[in-house]
Amino acid sequence: MRRMMGWMLLLSLLFCGCRSKEPDTQPQNGETDQETETGTNVDVGVSTVCINPREENEITLAGFGNDNRGYDGILDDIEVGCVVFSANGVKCAVIAADILGWDMEIMAQLRERVERELGIPQDNLLFNASHSHSGPTTQKNTVGIGVVSESYNAYLTELTFQCMQQAAGDLETCRLYKGTAPAENVAINRRRVVNGTMQMSPNPNEACCNECDVIVAKRGNSFKVVLFSFGSHPSILNGNYISAEFVGAARTV
Repeated sequence: MRRMMGWMLLLSLLFCGCRSKEPDTQPQNGETDQETETGTNVDVGVSTVCINPREENEITLAGFGNDNRGYDGILDDIEVGCVVFSANGVKCAVIAADILGWDMEIMAQLRERVERELGIPQDNLLFNASHSHSGPTTQKNTVGIGVVSESYNAYLTELTFQCMQQAAGDLETCRLYKGTAPAENVAINRRRVVNGTMQMSPNPNEACCNECDVIVAKRGNSFKVVLFSFGSHPSILNGNYISAEFVGAARTV
C-alpha cells in the first residue's frame, strides 16, 4: 500500500507538476484532437534486453498448473524493458518482463542495488510482469507453476539491472501524454459456473477488459516509447516454447 500511494504521488508530479502552456491550435467543429492536448515535459530513458534462457539454465516454463513443463525451443524472444522518468527532481522507473511474475528476492536485490548505484529510490520502482505462460519459472514459494532455476534467476537479475542502467543513461526531454484506447473483442472472461461448479469455459456475458491504458513519450513528431496496460492472460499458445505471447506481438505494432 505504501508503494502504491507513492506511485500515485509520483504520477501527480509527472503529469501535473510541469504542465506546458495551452496549445496554439484548437480542434475544429467540436472534435477532440489528442495531438493538440496539453502534454508534460519529462526526461525519459528507455532500454530493452533479451532475457532468453541459456542452455545451462535448465528452466521449466511457468503456468498451466504444471510443475514439470520443460521447453522445446524458442518461438520468439522474451525481453525485459525499462523506462526511467525524471521530472521536478523526482526519478522513477517502470520495469516490465515477459515472465509470469517477479520473485520477491529478485525485486529486493534490484531495489537495493538501483538505489545505491543509480540513485533511484527503492519505492520509486514499479515491477510489471506480462504474465506470459510461455516464459521461465522465476517465482519461489508457489504451487503448480514450475520449478525455479537459481542460475536463471541470477541471470535475469543481472540482465534487468543492465537494462535499468542503460535506461538511466538514455534520458532525453520528451512530451508525455496519457489516455485510453478501445480494445473490444480482444479478451474474454473464461470462467463459467455450471451446476454450481466453476469451469474453464468462454463466458462472453461476464466482465473482461475492453480498454487499453496508454502512456506515450514523444520527441517532436516521433515516439520515444509507448507504455500500454491491458488485462488479459497471455495463455494463447499452450505449447512448450519460449514466447512473449500476444504481448510481445503487440509491442511490434
